[in-house]
Amino acid sequence: MIDQIGTLPQSSARRTLARCFRVGCGDMTSDQIARAEVLMRRTPANRSNWSVINNTMETFTEWAVATPGPRT
Repeated sequence: MIDQIGTLPQSSARRTLARCFRVGCGDMTSDQIARAEVLMRRTPANRSNWSVINNTMETFTEWAVATPGPRT
């Protein structure tokens, strides 16, 4: 479902996804988190909407704090 929702072009969908990933991370499998990360890595490069970029970066920041160490 992450992949299907990730194809939506609307900025509001991308912003909401980043928020959902941040809040629901504890209930996500490692595979789901990896797919979410791939999806969100494309967001800053492909979006000019500050709200989408901000929510994406907030999610990445929280994930980085929660799981220190190198990421692949």
